[in-house]
Amino acid sequence: MDIASLSETLRDQSLPIQDRFRALFTLRSLEKNPEAVAALVGALGVGENAISTTSTNEENAAALSSSMLHSDALFRHEVAFALGQMRAKEATQT
Repeated sequence: MDIASLSETLRDQSLPIQDRFRALFTLRSLEKNPEAVAALVGALGVGENAISTTSTNEENAAALSSSMLHSDALFRHEVAFALGQMRAKEATQT
């Protein structure tokens, strides 16, 4: 399975959670691959609606709320945890 399809699996909330977790852990195993890191960061919605250090708390909360692609807090936590295990500096550049 390629990284693009794993990324789509992460984002597709209509898929069973076990499929999304399988994609997450497969990407996690590719820790030296910048595309895998980007796919995981993308699953958190980091990017165009990223949190800014110059915005107010309310603006940051709105950006965070609108940027989260997964309503499942546990899944988002696991994605963030995997990024931490990968020591992905790209995930902290907001």
